[in-house]
Amino acid sequence: MFFALILGTFVLAVATSFVVERAMRKPVSEILGKIVGDLAGAWQKYVSLGIYVMGISYGAPVSRLREYIRVDSEFLKREPLDMPHMMLNMYETVIETLQGVTTLLLAFFVFTMIAYVIVRGLEVRAEKKRAA
Repeated sequence: MFFALILGTFVLAVATSFVVERAMRKPVSEILGKIVGDLAGAWQKYVSLGIYVMGISYGAPVSRLREYIRVDSEFLKREPLDMPHMMLNMYETVIETLQGVTTLLLAFFVFTMIAYVIVRGLEVRAEKKRAA
């Protein structure tokens, strides 16, 4: 059961990250195209990699799985590895994967908004200099 839990959480985290990455590919690409122009393709790959890394690291944390292999003591009792706990772990994997990816995308959009304002300000300044 333990190996099924490890494999299941990993596959579910990858699948959830995949779905989010596909859903956000076009908006991220359009934003990057506006800000960095010809480098947008390379940055797009980097953001996609970040989505997978954050999604997997948040969705399948080793610390949560480690609880199932620790030795029981009178103070530390581990939860049984039965079907209800497996389903709860799968649900937790999806939620935590989405939290990790959302954190990454929020940071990305905040910084790209700042970059957009800076780029737009420089464009306006250049237009004013040309007009003068």
